[in-house]
Amino acid sequence: MAGVVISPASQQQTDVGEILSHGIPVVAIDRDLHDRCVDTVLADNEGGAYRATRHLLGQGFSRIGCITGPAERTTADDRLTGHVRAHREVGLRVDEALARRSNFRQRGGLHVGVTSCSSADRPDALLVANNLMTVGALEAVAQPSSVGPPVDVAPE
Repeated sequence: MAGVVISPASQQQTDVGEILSHGIPVVAIDRDLHDRCVDTVLADNEGGAYRATRHLLGQGFSRIGCITGPAERTTADDRLTGHVRAHREVGLRVDEALARRSNFRQRGGLHVGVTSCSSADRPDALLVANNLMTVGALEAVAQPSSVGPPVDVAPE
């Protein structure tokens, strides 16, 4: 085998030691393997979330919800960090009730989206951390139980 390209589900639980011990090159995508020295290709998760949030702020939205993945997942943490940084840069505090975490699945986006969109203090826009969660969030926004004006959903 010429090499392996891997998209690790976890930094802590992905073990490529056996592959490396056979001299097979490994490239990790989407997450860094902190305990191994392998080539890595990463997206700028923090920068992307920052730019998306700045765009929404520039459009006049001020109660921007953020639906991101589980804590201690670098991709989820970095996206939330970018979202918070954009708010701070323009002098706005992030309402912690609008920054929600779930799994990176459609049902996670739906669950958090329904909860966010049916509250009295609903967001006026959403930053959603990935495509599957965005589908769920869009389903939540489209539900008749979601009261109030429409919510813009900005996938990252």
